[in-house]
Amino acid sequence: MSILTAELAQHDNAAYEAAQKSRTVDQRGFWVQATREAATNFALTIAPSFFDDDSVADFGGSEGYGCDAINEVLHCIPLVVDLNERDLEEAARKGHKTLQSRLENIPLADGAIDWAFCSHVLEHVADLEATANELTRIIKRGLYIVVPLETAETFEKNIEHVRHSLTPDLFIEPFTRRGWRESFRIPP
Repeated sequence: MSILTAELAQHDNAAYEAAQKSRTVDQRGFWVQATREAATNFALTIAPSFFDDDSVADFGGSEGYGCDAINEVLHCIPLVVDLNERDLEEAARKGHKTLQSRLENIPLADGAIDWAFCSHVLEHVADLEATANELTRIIKRGLYIVVPLETAETFEKNIEHVRHSLTPDLFIEPFTRRGWRESFRIPP
């Protein structure tokens, strides 16, 4: 049975709004910092159970800035899985392993990944059920997700999100229904 840890994100509204409006380096910097902090939390959470030959992946890992933080703690090279080819090229330039894929259909073997990190991604996937099936199939030991707790108003401002919730259950329940045991939730 795999474990699931959920970090709940409620970003400072003023900083979030400014980042969303800017669509510039400020927005990128906001998300890089938020992802690095969450990835560090993930790495510190699994560190006591991590073995040198364990595999780690960042699903929806963009340019690999979450993987940078994971590597700093665990001293491993995580796999960056993302759909954006340009972002994956940047991650590869930084020395990360990469895989271009939709999360609803990932070309990895069953149980290929020991530990996985997935930050601010599940609100973007077209089919949450298919994504939960794939991650359940691929991940052996544990998944650490970071989900935004959004109001309808905030959701409407972020055109890239396809779902939102004021509670994390919308994102957690597809995994617990598949036999995952929720270990804990980190409050915002």
